Amino acid sequence: MAHPRGRRSIAPPHSGNNDANSNSSMLIMIVLSVASFFAGTLFSLQAAIGNTQVVQPLSVADCNIEAIVAARVKEALKNMPAVGLKGSAAAVSTSSSDETRFPATVKKYATGMSRMTKLDFTNQFDMGVPLDQVKEGEEDVLLLYSSERAHPTKQSSKVDVKALQTPVPHLSVDDAIENCDELHIILTDQTNRKQCVALVPQFESFHIQKWMRVDGHGGKLDHAEALKYVSRGYQSNGREKFRPPEPKHTKKFWDMLGPYIESMDEVLGNLKPLLEKVANHKNQVIIMVCNMGQSELLMNFVCSLKARGLDYSQVLVFATDEETKALAESMGLTAFF
Repeated sequence: MAHPRGRRSIAPPHSGNNDANSNSSMLIMIVLSVASFFAGTLFSLQAAIGNTQVVQPLSVADCNIEAIVAARVKEALKNMPAVGLKGSAAAVSTSSSDETRFPATVKKYATGMSRMTKLDFTNQFDMGVPLDQVKEGEEDVLLLYSSERAHPTKQSSKVDVKALQTPVPHLSVDDAIENCDELHIILTDQTNRKQCVALVPQFESFHIQKWMRVDGHGGKLDHAEALKYVSRGYQSNGREKFRPPEPKHTKKFWDMLGPYIESMDEVLGNLKPLLEKVANHKNQVIIMVCNMGQSELLMNFVCSLKARGLDYSQVLVFATDEETKALAESMGLTAFF
């Protein structure tokens, strides 16, 4: 049967053409997505590079690498944001030049500090005892000032003795003590043992207390124990250097003293010419007692007198042994045994 005139029959589209069109559209979308991703990445990198300072690499020929690094670190720290935390770089303030070495809580007895050569100090002040040889780590004497009025007169020294930011100044003996009306000298241990020295503001005492970590019943040094007050002769092994005499010792000495008392008249007769020899025009005599164990102190005493040109003809030494008597007489002293 024929179709009406003027009309054409159109066949429906083939299913293969639809599949091809869909695949083409999907491929185009994937390509556009990848291109957009890379475009965004490049744009971000460009923006970051634009805000970043490019640091040129250093070469060996650069003038001072350490100075350049220090300058960069300083600039970086300067640009860091301040953090309001205790202990942070922004919260820590630098000490002013007026900040002192000693706080106000000790200003009544500690206001400054200096040091001087031990040899110069001991040459100027005779302490009456044989002095140890100077060794490494004990070359200086440390001096504490209890008042700012005792500080050195020289302005630079006056600042240094109390300034927190400067080392303890090393002064000459004369400069260090020029304004000291009184000088208290403490001879302390220098063997690097675990010793502490405490200055306590209190009514003045010239006795040095000794405290040790012991059990208090003759025990050895024990760090687990609390500090206890001990005698000056107490040793770390628990022994006493200066033990009080026992009854047997007292009886022995009484037995020795008996013959002396019985021969008192004879002793006084032997002493009389010696006293007449050493007494001055005012009938004054200097009496000393010495044994061989203390003979070094006796020798030091005589040497000090001779060095200062002092007269020691009035000295009478009671020697407890013949060796000490002979030593005293060899140094020009009058001795009795």
